[in-house]
Order: sequence, then structure tokens, then C-alpha cells
Amino acid sequence: LLVFNKDSSLEVDNAALTLNNIRIQKENSAAESKIVPLFSLNNGTLELKNCELSADFSKNGTVIDASSGVVKVFDSIVSVNAVAYSSFISSLNSYLIIKDSVINTSADTSVVISATQGNVDSINNQLKVSARTGRIAELFGAKGDFERNVYKCQLPKTPEGFVMIFANKDSVLKELDNSDYAD
Repeated sequence: LLVFNKDSSLEVDNAALTLNNIRIQKENSAAESKIVPLFSLNNGTLELKNCELSADFSKNGTVIDASSGVVKVFDSIVSVNAVAYSSFISSLNSYLIIKDSVINTSADTSVVISATQGNVDSINNQLKVSARTGRIAELFGAKGDFERNVYKCQLPKTPEGFVMIFANKDSVLKELDNSDYAD
């Protein structure tokens, strides 16, 4: 069991960290003073294999913040909750691969993956967002490959033109055999 206390984080700078078959938890602390990701990568690699991760943030929270990093998530179950904003991964110029995992995020505004530049491969996952405003993924100048995923966006109202995966004009998005959760 790996437990994150108030304002704590693991920083992976120019290094690699692999967590295999471990429970990871971060409990809500009303006294949290700043937004601190559980994992902060800078030119590093984080690999989660067969992990159970539960993160509860008092106001805003991101589990993984990656800059020029590599994030690999395999066969894992993730739950991220916050009041105002939650995300599982926020990345800049990074490579993300998520495979055979279940990831749920919940907050007023919520997203599973937010990627600026870099590459995202999401294969055979169940991805769910519960929010007033949210989406599964947002890509800004990034390349995304989403295959055989099952999505659910629980929103009170679905805006006109809503897409579960947003890709701006500078992004390349490939989607294959994805589907929505049945209600």
C-alpha cells in the first residue's frame, strides 16, 4: 500500500519508476493548500502495472503530470475524485500508453486525459467521466490512437456538438472500434 498524505507527491526526474501490483491511495484533506499531482514526471518514465489507485482531492486534483515523459498504465483500476476539477493524466510532449484498464474521474469539470503535443495510445480500456462539464480526452497538437475502448460521460446536459474525445486542428486522432457504455 502506497499512501499519499496532504500536499505529497512523487517526483520522477530523469529516472524511471515502476509500480507493480500495488494499491495507491490519496485521501481527501480539507487543509490541502495547493494543487499537487500524485506523480510529477520531468524527462522520466512511470509505469503502473496491475495497480489499484484511488485519489480524492478536496478541490482540484491531477494524478499524473508529465512533461517530456513516458507514462505506461496496464491492467489497472483508477478512481479520481475532486470538487472542482479532476484529471487522471495531464501531459506536455509526452508518450502515454494506457491498456486494459478502468479509469473513472469525477468533479464539476473532469477529464481522463489532457495531452498537449506528444502521443496517446489508449487500447481496450473502460473510461468514464462524471461531471457537469467534461470529456474522456482532449488533445492539443497531439497524436491520439484510441482503439477498442468503452466510454461513458455522465453529464447533466450534453452540449450540442459534444465529442468524447476533443482534438484541435493541430492534432491527429485515430479512433477504431470504440463504443459507449450501455445505460
